Amino acid sequence: MKPNGSENPEVAEVGLAFARALAERRFDDAHEMLAPSLRDDLQPRDLRENYELMTGYWSAPAQRVTDVYVEPAWSEWPGKEQNDLGWAYVSLESPTPEGGVNLEAVHVRVARVSNRKVVAQIEWGRP
Repeated sequence: MKPNGSENPEVAEVGLAFARALAERRFDDAHEMLAPSLRDDLQPRDLRENYELMTGYWSAPAQRVTDVYVEPAWSEWPGKEQNDLGWAYVSLESPTPEGGVNLEAVHVRVARVSNRKVVAQIEWGRP
């Protein structure tokens, strides 16, 4: 899905960019997309470790970042803060030797901080 096809394209755009940075192992770039408070808690090596824990059973690296699901812009959730823009759930796919596909995902809360759209929370893996 392209971000413009979403009901909340600015959240989809951030979610896709973050997941692509992880899949391409650009952990410094992914780190720059984090909200300042999260950036203090997670360094690029932490992002790498979390990503590798999530995908460690894969026999090949992620080849596709797809299927972004974004809650509509008007969505409410417990603990929603004033600057929150929404949640994006982004699938990552890796081929298996048998011809199948391994699937994982990152679920990120996107917020506006100092006029930037940033990742304010990360949930690793499929529910």
